[in-house]
Amino acid sequence: MNILRAVNREIGVIKSDLKDHFSLYRKWYFLLIIVAIVAIIVGLIVGFSTKDIVITKIPERLFVRFVTGDIGIGSLVLARIATSVVLLILIWLLCARPYLGLISVGIVVYRGFMLGLSSAMLISLFSVAGVLNILLVVVPCYLVMLAVLIAFCVLCLSYSFTSRIYGGCVCSGEFFCSQKKVLIVLGIMILIAVALELILLPLASSTLIVPKS
Repeated sequence: MNILRAVNREIGVIKSDLKDHFSLYRKWYFLLIIVAIVAIIVGLIVGFSTKDIVITKIPERLFVRFVTGDIGIGSLVLARIATSVVLLILIWLLCARPYLGLISVGIVVYRGFMLGLSSAMLISLFSVAGVLNILLVVVPCYLVMLAVLIAFCVLCLSYSFTSRIYGGCVCSGEFFCSQKKVLIVLGIMILIAVALELILLPLASSTLIVPKS
C-alpha cells in the first residue's frame, strides 16, 4: 500500500508539473504547433503538385525501403529511433546559445514539411490504400514524434532564454535535474511512438502494392 501511495503521489506531482509547464509556455507551444501545421500544409501542396510520382520519389526513404521489402520492421524502427535521437541532440546543442536555438525551430519545420510531402505523394501514388495508410499508419506514428520534437524544442528554448539571465545552459546537469519530469514524459512518448510503429507499420507492407516504376 505504501508503494502504491508513493507511486500515486509521484504521478500527481508529475501531473502538476506538466500542468504548470504547459500553462507557463502555452504561447511557445501554440506558435510551434502553428509553424508545424503550416509546414505540413506546404508539404501537402508541394506533394500534390509533383508530377510523375513514383515510389522512389517519396522522401521518407526508410518507409519506402520497408514497403518494398528491402529492410525489415526491426531495422526500420531502429533507424527511425536513431534519426529522432540525432534530431533531439541537435536541438539540445543548438539551444546552448539562446538565439542560435531559434534555428532548432527549423527542425520542426523540416519534419512537418516531410510529413505533408510524404503523405501527399502516398495518396497520389496509392489512392485509397494511400489514404488508409496515412490515417492508420503514417499520421499516428509521425505525429507522436513530431509532438516530442515540438515539446523538446520548447523545453530547451524556454530554459535557454530563461537561464541566460542567470548564466545557466541547457548543456549543464541543472537542465536535466530541473526538467526531469517533463523529460520522463517525453521518453514515454518516444516509447509510445516505437510501440505504434511496431504495431501499425506491418499494415503498410500488407496493404500497399508497389507499382512498377
